[in-house]
Amino acid sequence: MLVTGDDKICAEVREKIPGIHTAAVKTGIAAQNACSLAPVEARQRIGEAVAAALGEIQKIKPYTIPGPYRLNISNRDPAQRLFDQDVEGADLWETFHQAVNSTSYGHYQEDPIDDGSFRWP
Repeated sequence: MLVTGDDKICAEVREKIPGIHTAAVKTGIAAQNACSLAPVEARQRIGEAVAAALGEIQKIKPYTIPGPYRLNISNRDPAQRLFDQDVEGADLWETFHQAVNSTSYGHYQEDPIDDGSFRWP
């Protein structure tokens, strides 16, 4: 019903989800670079978009991605894939968790956040 973020993600979701409300609070310049609105203006835009979205919550159909699903992890370059083979599954949530838990850092439900290995210099 509502997406907030940069102008690029807002445009992308408007193409995919008719009737979705958006609040662009920054202009994307590059992958890790954006020109953000002042916090007061951003809060104002988000608040207005929330009110509008809640008023039309029943009009927007849920966005679904039909399976089966194939996931892999990369660092912005699809050629640099973490897994030799994609993680595949019929359920998106389970496939996502299988992929994340296959990484050295993905056992967030099992491992404590602070494993004691990091210390300030």
